[in-house]
Amino acid sequence: GFATEQEAYEAGLEAYKEYRAAGSVFSGSDMSVSDFMDMWLEKVAKVSVKPNTLYNYKKMIRCHINPCLGGYALKDITPVAVDNWITQRYVDKGLSYSTLDNMLKVLKVALDYAVYPGQLIRDNPARMIKVPRAAKREVNAREPVSVDEMQKVLDYFREYKPARHYWLPILIGYHTGFRIGEVLALEWSN
Repeated sequence: GFATEQEAYEAGLEAYKEYRAAGSVFSGSDMSVSDFMDMWLEKVAKVSVKPNTLYNYKKMIRCHINPCLGGYALKDITPVAVDNWITQRYVDKGLSYSTLDNMLKVLKVALDYAVYPGQLIRDNPARMIKVPRAAKREVNAREPVSVDEMQKVLDYFREYKPARHYWLPILIGYHTGFRIGEVLALEWSN
C-alpha cells in the first residue's frame, strides 16, 4: 500500500533495521555535548594520548567545541549543526584550514566513541562533514636574516662564554641552509 516503489523500498529498509535490532528502541542520550566531551576527555583521551595532545584537546574543546555545540543534547546534534559550526568558525573567526580540520577530527573521534562503545547515539553526525575548501591554508612565510642581523647573533655567541659552543653550529646552518637537527647530527667525517 505505498504510492511509489521507492517509498515501499524505504519502508522495507526501516522494517528490516527494526527486525535486526530485535525490537529494541534506541532513544539516544540526553547528556549534553559539553558533559560528554568532559567525560570523554577523562575516560578515553586521558589514557590514550600523550599529555601534550591531551592539553591541546582540552583547549580545543574549551575554546571551540563547547561554546558552540556544548549546549546540545547528544541525541539532538545533527550533521547540519556540525556543518554550521565549522562554517561559522571559518567565516566569523577566520580560523585556518588546519585548525578547523583538527577541531573536526577531535569532535569526530569523540562522537565515534559515543556511537560505539558508548551507545549514546546511533550515528556520528560529524562523520561526513568536511572543512570548507575556501578555508585559508597556513603558509609559513619566511624572511631571510639580513647579514647585519646575523653578524649580531654570531658576535653574541662568539663573545658570551656560556653560549660560545653554539657559535659554530649557527654559523654552519646560516651558510649552508641546514636545519638545526642536520647541523647537530654532523660528525667530523662529514
